[in-house]
Amino acid sequence: MTGGKNASPAVPHAPTYNELFTLVETLRQEVAAMGASSREASNADQAERQSRQPVMDFRVLPDLDKTVGTFDGHESTHASADWLASIEGIADLNCWPSAYRVQFVRANVQGAARDWFVGRLFVDWADFKRQFSATFVRTVRMSDRWDALRERCQLKDEYCMDYFQAKVRLCRDLLLSFNEIRDHVIQGLYSKEVAMYAMSRTHRYENELLTDLLDWERMHALRNAAGLAQVKSKEPAKIVEPRQ
Repeated sequence: MTGGKNASPAVPHAPTYNELFTLVETLRQEVAAMGASSREASNADQAERQSRQPVMDFRVLPDLDKTVGTFDGHESTHASADWLASIEGIADLNCWPSAYRVQFVRANVQGAARDWFVGRLFVDWADFKRQFSATFVRTVRMSDRWDALRERCQLKDEYCMDYFQAKVRLCRDLLLSFNEIRDHVIQGLYSKEVAMYAMSRTHRYENELLTDLLDWERMHALRNAAGLAQVKSKEPAKIVEPRQ
C-alpha cells in the first residue's frame, strides 16, 4: 500500500480552552477598538458642525443716561471718585477698550471738566485715571474730614435714610468703630426725642441703629397724619347760604 493514495482524511482538531479564550479576547479588543474609532469620528463631526454655527453673545446694556451722570468738575472728592468708579464698572462689564472708555468720558464731561479734558493726551485708561485722580480726587486732610463729620447734622425735614448714610460714610472715611459711629449719628439727629430713644436702645450693627431710626420716623409720620385727620374732622362744616 502506498502512503499517498490510501492516506486517511485529516481529523478536525478541537481548540483547547486557552485557545478559545485567546480568540474571544482578541475579538473583544478588535470590537472595542472599532467602537472607539467610530465614537471619535462622530465627536469630531459634531464638533466641526458646532464650530460652523454662529456664536451668539447675549449682553444686557445698561441705560447709560441713568447710570452715569454728567461731570462738570465742581463735585466733591467723594462724588468725583464715585463717578469714575461708575464709568469703570460699566466699562469692565462690557469689556470696553481704552479708546472707547476715554471717548465715553468725553461725551459725559462739561464745563471745567471738559476744559480740562480737551487737549490732553491719555496713553491708556490707567493714565487717564491717574491724571483724573490727581486733579479731581484730591487727598483730604484728616482735620478736614473731622470738620466735615462734626458739621454734618440732620436737617429739619431731611429723611433719616439720607442723613444716616451720609453721616456713616464720613465715619468710614475716618475708620471709626461702630460704637463711635453710633455716637456721631445720634449726636447729629435733629430731633431730641429721636436721639433719646436711640440712646436707650441696644445696637450691635449699623442696620440695627438704622432700623430704630426708620421705625421712629414711620411712627412719627403716622401720628402726624392721624392728628391732622382729627383736626379736620372737628372743623365745623361751612354753611353756604343761597343768594338773595
